Amino acid sequence: MSFRGYVEKGVVVFDEPTAIPEGTVVEVVVCEVSPANVPVGLSLWDRLKDVAGKA
Repeated sequence: MSFRGYVEKGVVVFDEPTAIPEGTVVEVVVCEVSPANVPVGLSLWDRLKDVAGKA
């Protein structure tokens, strides 16, 4: 059995409604990753600059 979907805010969202029971063990296989599918966010420096050099 397989389902297609995408990741949104770290959660897998299926393209179609599914009836998978709670607690079912699943395996996620990434089919494709292209630069167009990767969200653009802050760089590592931008995320850590407030704490850089404080340790």
